[in-house]
Amino acid sequence: MTRDDFTLFAWNGVSFDVPVSWELGKETGNRKDGYCRLDDEFMPRVEVTWKKPNKRYRLDRLFDNYIKNLKKKLKEKDVHIQKLLGFCTPPRDKEHIMFRWGEKDPVYEMISFCRECYRLVFMRYISEDDTDGVTKAKRLFSSLEDHSSDGRERWAFLGMDCVI
Repeated sequence: MTRDDFTLFAWNGVSFDVPVSWELGKETGNRKDGYCRLDDEFMPRVEVTWKKPNKRYRLDRLFDNYIKNLKKKLKEKDVHIQKLLGFCTPPRDKEHIMFRWGEKDPVYEMISFCRECYRLVFMRYISEDDTDGVTKAKRLFSSLEDHSSDGRERWAFLGMDCVI
């Protein structure tokens, strides 16, 4: 996949680069608290949840609780979780934790907290394979923005791109 095979997706103030073939599969919520999922022709590929919490989170504690709940949900105690230190250039002004799990179709995840707008974002990417998956995960994570630098909100999908 080349650089030109990606396009910007922006929804409720959250934006990131995605492969051009992915489409919006589901969305709920609003700017303060929401969710969106993008699918390829076979299955869901990326899920993003965001919220503006009432308090500041400690990412290490949030990560530990997230993993505990993930293992319960998967009903597997021995899921190998690998933290991805130095995986890619992190989004600006954000505390973040990147990690992966799963063997057959690796899942890459990032938990991000913005010190500027106080938005907490969870991004999950379910890869097709490990080789192409690493490249796409890096692109998704490094392109994540949870607010604009000029205070205007961008919306982009299905080839349309507008700023409000």
